[in-house]
Amino acid sequence: MLLAIAMPIVINAQTSHVDSIEVDNKIRFYKYTEPKENHGKARIIFVLHGSGMSMNFMEEVVGGQFNKLAYQQENTIMVYPEGFKGNWNDCRAGATYPAKKQKIDDIKFLLGIMDKLEEKYHLDETEMFAVGYSNGGHMCFKLAKQIPAEFKGFAIVGANLPISVNDDCASSNKAVSILLINGTADPINPYEGGEVWSGDGQTRGKVMSAHETRDYWLGLLAGEPSLESEINYEDIYPEDNSRAFQRTYSTSESTKKVSTLEIINGGHHFANPDFEKWPDYLGNVNKDVNLPESIMAFFDEL
Repeated sequence: MLLAIAMPIVINAQTSHVDSIEVDNKIRFYKYTEPKENHGKARIIFVLHGSGMSMNFMEEVVGGQFNKLAYQQENTIMVYPEGFKGNWNDCRAGATYPAKKQKIDDIKFLLGIMDKLEEKYHLDETEMFAVGYSNGGHMCFKLAKQIPAEFKGFAIVGANLPISVNDDCASSNKAVSILLINGTADPINPYEGGEVWSGDGQTRGKVMSAHETRDYWLGLLAGEPSLESEINYEDIYPEDNSRAFQRTYSTSESTKKVSTLEIINGGHHFANPDFEKWPDYLGNVNKDVNLPESIMAFFDEL
């Protein structure tokens, strides 16, 4: 269901607005924040929601953290697009939701939002990034495979690449900068690979393991990857029975980076300190990591 909002919502000093564009005779909605400063250039960061969610709920799920960080960085626009009937037409051939069955052109939708924002704010210079959670993460994989040159970086939470027989996307086989975030005890997207079952009881087909997904993107880098940096997140809340580790890989022959953030014993969540209403079936919640901060820090390095 599309949610209509009569007035802008203020979250952490940053106001989000609702707008729409027409794509293939369908009205598609999105929310966005205005840049604090506009000098004709901006970073535009798409945040794609998970299956059955909405743009409003995704903005809530990330705890308003992205909006606050964007406001601090002055020239950043956060965009929360709305999937078609709550889903994105990603690369998983085994998916059964309407966006897949009706072959909705979500790439056209996202690029259309980009064009409209460039026109609205008279932007001559833009950098585009994409963040995705679950089904939204799979949509980011599609963007990274099919139009990698359009984006400077990706961050994907709770998703692994589909195995070859479950993948209907043609790939450009181009290297990208990408941050892969997975809980090792994720009950929806299996860390070790296998069948993906969503909350609606429908299968999404099989996916690779988190390590196989990492190795796919590492294999596209020019040169031999090596460990560039490692972060052991402080165990601030020992009672959550969870730890987090981030490792970033790069090569001397490429400007691209591949980073993994593993949440040990973590479930299917977009961890941040300002959202706690996760249902029990999504697994254990890590409270040490603020993923919006980690994602923005990764984007800042690119």
